[in-house]
Amino acid sequence: YDDQALGAGDYFGERAIVTEEPRVANITATEETVCLCLSRDLFLKVLGDLSGLVMKSQDKRKIRAIPAFDKADIKDYEFDTIVGLIEDITFEAGEEVSVAGVEARPCIGLVREGKLAVKSKDGKTTEKNITTGGYFGEDTISPANKGGKTVEATRTIVAEEKTVIGTITLATIESVIGSLDRLETKTLDLRDTSIKMSDLKKHRILGVGTFGQVWLVSKKGSKSDDDVYALKIQVKRELLNHQQVDGVLREKNIMATIDHPFIIKLVNTYQDDRSLYMLLRLVQGGELFSVLHTDTRDGVSEKAAMFYSAGILEGLSYMHRRNILYRDLKPENVLIDAKGYTVIVDLGFAKVVPDKTYTLCGTPLYLAPEVILSRGHDKGADYWSWGVLLYEMIIGQTPFYEHGLDQIGLFKRIVKGKFTYPPFASASEDVQELINGCLVIRSSDRLGNLAGGDRDLKTHNWYNKMDWTRLVEKGYKAPWVPKLKNALDSSNFDNWDHMAKDADPKEKKLSKKEQEMFNTF
Repeated sequence: YDDQALGAGDYFGERAIVTEEPRVANITATEETVCLCLSRDLFLKVLGDLSGLVMKSQDKRKIRAIPAFDKADIKDYEFDTIVGLIEDITFEAGEEVSVAGVEARPCIGLVREGKLAVKSKDGKTTEKNITTGGYFGEDTISPANKGGKTVEATRTIVAEEKTVIGTITLATIESVIGSLDRLETKTLDLRDTSIKMSDLKKHRILGVGTFGQVWLVSKKGSKSDDDVYALKIQVKRELLNHQQVDGVLREKNIMATIDHPFIIKLVNTYQDDRSLYMLLRLVQGGELFSVLHTDTRDGVSEKAAMFYSAGILEGLSYMHRRNILYRDLKPENVLIDAKGYTVIVDLGFAKVVPDKTYTLCGTPLYLAPEVILSRGHDKGADYWSWGVLLYEMIIGQTPFYEHGLDQIGLFKRIVKGKFTYPPFASASEDVQELINGCLVIRSSDRLGNLAGGDRDLKTHNWYNKMDWTRLVEKGYKAPWVPKLKNALDSSNFDNWDHMAKDADPKEKKLSKKEQEMFNTF
């Protein structure tokens, strides 16, 4: 190497990131110099192995070129998530990958290395070979096969030599993009526009907020339990006065694309001259807060905490796959459904963020250090809040709060990241390790925000008995199931009947220009 003089903005040492070879040059500071240093260990921890990153880039290019994705309006970040979920399977020479006439999971197979033989229907001759760089299974990637259905293999495929195949199942693709109908059409609006405002009958108030109320409603004339909903009513004038128009439009747009059992479902939206209306799936069991904090105890058993935290983690993961940050996780924003499962509600602070955002929002006890310091935050802030909530589930209080502490004092404790487990705590070493991994000051070092993403959390030893598919399918018996008389039972909510009142006749009507601000709702 020739001698080089490096200045501000230049870099050196990049070979050390790629290889483990000794340094090939001496670097000497000729004056006082400040360098930003990225170690190989940190690079691998945050981004993963470089060869793995190159493979993901190649996988992404291959999958995008498959005809099944031609008409799909799948976002770039969704393809990134899909390729990150590819699993490699090794087949020995002579081993069957699929057998004609036998049911199998719909999936795409990418041949990493080796050679496959695609047999004729009678299995006697080889119709074609698939070698390194090729793929198969694209004919199974169809909305008709959604919901975890198996399909009958049309050909027998055999490994002619030791072969490594990267597989991505249709169920995994569905978990990332939501509705498989997106493979054939543009991004879907998942609302049910067949239910009209005039079809709804009000019963009682379930809650009251700054901008309006939430009512228990049902579809007139229907006796089906599925036709009972929550109707969120927000007064336009209040939204304007508090400069929340953009926020409520953003909330609606995000909710219209979400369909997950552990996140509140937006059924339809309406508006009139005075108010906006969101028709939501009814969640009858009340707040998780009421489960964690009762008259006789604070916190739940570790087994119950595992169940509740896993459901919340699934909901957060679903949003994060879509670059949606939730940003307001707390027990008051998690409801319990009729089967005892968690449902994340109130997406007022949720935002699509491909990189980082700098808005200070959320609830003080659950804020991450980078949010408080306005240094920009990403999904790591949600995992911090999740760690705080997990601590609260088991210990019965949040980790950074002390009696008599004001908000400034609280924020100082959070940004220092120092907390302890009380002597009376019965938290296992595994759950403490999991919580500690989430409550790391530096977001890039935080569990969930590393190269392994949410898999680092889901595969943690504390969750070693958790079947995540069974959880999403609601196959577990919940620790607590609310006792409900019928679909209209609202006994798990406070009584707000005294807040039912007509509109204030003195309320200033909206101008034409103000009404136009709500046109896209």
